Amino acid sequence: MDDSGWLIINQEQDYTIEFDSLTRIESFIIFFPAGWSEEVARSLTVRAEGLLDSPSEPGKPAHFFETVTPHDDLVTPRLRRLREVCRDQQMDDGWLEQELRELLAAMFQRQSGSREQADGVQALRAATRAELYRRLCRGRDDLQAEALRAPQLWQAAQAAALSPFHFQRSFSRGFQLHHGLGPGAVRQHAIRKI
Repeated sequence: MDDSGWLIINQEQDYTIEFDSLTRIESFIIFFPAGWSEEVARSLTVRAEGLLDSPSEPGKPAHFFETVTPHDDLVTPRLRRLREVCRDQQMDDGWLEQELRELLAAMFQRQSGSREQADGVQALRAATRAELYRRLCRGRDDLQAEALRAPQLWQAAQAAALSPFHFQRSFSRGFQLHHGLGPGAVRQHAIRKI
């Protein structure tokens, strides 16, 4: 979680975090126990009858879009409350477990909007749409990270592993930029999201 949003990284996903700041930085990272995201996702998607008939059935593997998600009134308050309680070191294990499961549920709910947005990306196969959306988000995150340094479209396209034109066209369609399809419009959309 930072001033612009928060990031989810899927289980067993390699990642690195690089900080380039002249001021002090605080990180707040939550690791969920194995199987929790599948269990929460199953509880959110399976009808009550199914949950009653087979309460311990494992859920399908859960997957999140790995992109910085802007702060909202659904997930952010939970993250901030958890951070404050962890700072004070006054947490009850039962309370913490409940809060973490509720946080997962809020993250799934918030990510449902990203899934709808990913479905708007033009590609024939669902897997291709999801991959293209993931790359577009990586490019958008790069644009946001470079906002103060006049980000360049080609750099965002490189971060997304797409050609500049493919990135520009897909970004404009995927994020529904109707006021212009040029590199400036792509940059302005990403910067406004900060």
